[in-house]
Amino acid sequence: MHLSTSKISLASSYSLYLRALQQISTFQQPQRLTNWGVLASVLSLLALLPSSVSAQQNNTALSRLTTEVLIGRAVSLSNQSYPDIENAIQRFRNNDIQGALLFLEKASKKHPNLPPVEVTMAKMQTLKRNSKAVRVLLESAAVKYPSDPEAFLILADQAFAGGRTTEASALFEKSDAMNQQFDKNAKRKRSFVIRILAGRAAVTERRQQWQQAAKLLKEWVELDPENTTAHQRYGIVLFRLKKTSEAYEQFIKSREGNSKAQNPDILMGKLYAQKGDKIQARKAYEKAYAEEKSNLITTQAYAEWLIQDEKLNEAENVILEVLKQDPESIPSLTISSIISLMNGKSDQAEKTLQKILTFAPSNATAINLLAQLLIERNDQSAQERALSYAQNNARQFPNSSQSNITLAWVYYKQGHLQQAQSALNAGLQRGGLTMDSTYLVARLMAEQGRNEPAIQALTQVVDKNGLFVHRKEAQELLTKLQAEK
Repeated sequence: MHLSTSKISLASSYSLYLRALQQISTFQQPQRLTNWGVLASVLSLLALLPSSVSAQQNNTALSRLTTEVLIGRAVSLSNQSYPDIENAIQRFRNNDIQGALLFLEKASKKHPNLPPVEVTMAKMQTLKRNSKAVRVLLESAAVKYPSDPEAFLILADQAFAGGRTTEASALFEKSDAMNQQFDKNAKRKRSFVIRILAGRAAVTERRQQWQQAAKLLKEWVELDPENTTAHQRYGIVLFRLKKTSEAYEQFIKSREGNSKAQNPDILMGKLYAQKGDKIQARKAYEKAYAEEKSNLITTQAYAEWLIQDEKLNEAENVILEVLKQDPESIPSLTISSIISLMNGKSDQAEKTLQKILTFAPSNATAINLLAQLLIERNDQSAQERALSYAQNNARQFPNSSQSNITLAWVYYKQGHLQQAQSALNAGLQRGGLTMDSTYLVARLMAEQGRNEPAIQALTQVVDKNGLFVHRKEAQELLTKLQAEK
């Protein structure tokens, strides 16, 4: 099928893209659920609904489900065992919801300091990404335990993650007011204080209210001085306030208790790059690399920056040195494949991506890049392989916007318009598009003659900092479309 005459409904799809940036939701008070049998039945019915999460993802998530994950913030685990919690976890893994609830209730009666049963079950359901069940449980807990802040705090986190900033702010404030009156468990109360400070700060950071954010983050680092994330976020806000030396001090502190944290100069380099100060960014990155050539995280960050600064040959030399020491480093191999792609060395990129898949057969980034690479070839066999890769990736990672957008592009290139439409909508509904995904959406629009929204999408990404594989192509397409106006 000739692509120039093919049509898919991009108008409705692009509206999804815009709405994803402006989602608004309202919080509604739940009806009370007090009977465990009724609650178990509701959760069991929700579990039967079509899931957007693969079995493999569920198994991986459940492997992370431990007693410490569930109740570690509520009680000390050093001198106390919780066999009922362990039993609840096992029942949950076996899809015995009612059995899990009964063991959680039993544990709660023995240990009143534990979180409400519904809250603990909500955390378990969160690992399975069963959002409907999580909502039912949290709304039940919010009514049943009106003096316990945790249900509202989790709802606040979810609202923030979903882009509903005003709702999140209101829920964090409500959680804060509730926590001031909460006196049932000192360890939980302290945990709530930290989570509330982190959440309220995140709201002000998103709104670029830097002075307010700095005040909240200062409280957090004083209360939790070993928290790497707290120091890093505080440092970023101080940088926004043009307090660069104080920001650097926070980045140093962020690493004192965590050797795997990023080099302070790498963090400063990223901030200078975002600011558009290439001179200071280069100084910071080169200082970090000179001091820590043997540190894989530092070296990879330096190579990524060189790519962004269009120093592909320098980046390649850096990564080749790393691969001499660790030829199976997947992050380094991924960067190497990206350099090959950006240098137009398609065969070399394919070879490197295939090597990644021998070590990590489910690596989503490698599979997406392979699918995008192969679909551009004028070779039916290569295009069929592209479709197979894209389909498997979207099946394995259904919540990934990148995988769905890649699948949409592959379908479109092969003339499967209905499937392309479905995959495109799925990708846009997930939100959080990468720069490369946005570029593919723009290409779809341009292919369909929708130049204005294509220009709008491309304008959002061409000058953004970050690793952008198709930056050159995006800029060329934007220039072409603007010239045709």
